[in-house]
Amino acid sequence: MFMKIRDFFQIQKKPETKSRHVDIREAFTLWDILNSKYMTMEKLLICISLVQDADLKLMLKQIEKETGKNIGILHQQLKMYNIVSPNKNRAAANVTASTELMNDEFIAMDMLLYQQEHIENLLISLYSIVTMMKCGK
Repeated sequence: MFMKIRDFFQIQKKPETKSRHVDIREAFTLWDILNSKYMTMEKLLICISLVQDADLKLMLKQIEKETGKNIGILHQQLKMYNIVSPNKNRAAANVTASTELMNDEFIAMDMLLYQQEHIENLLISLYSIVTMMKCGK
């Protein structure tokens, strides 16, 4: 019920003051990872509706659940640093494709490729943060 004085002053700060601890490269990295998660969610929704194999469908639903959690975490980070998030309404599209266009093997390979690209993106982000920390000392 009672707000700490430190929290009160944090709320009152201007957006520029709040976000001073994140530079443009870090802000873009957070934004880019969230944008990638939105694109993945869109692909997952399409793939889940087209997949035939029950095990693959279960795996994709687990990835969808984890991606949703990650999107929530990234939203909190962007809000904390006062960064505008990318458009998230793309995942609401209806699917009208047939299973002849995307078979289970294609879906599995596409998700594997995404995971590899995402790991590469995270490593690039980590490298830029570590090198920036070394330069700042």
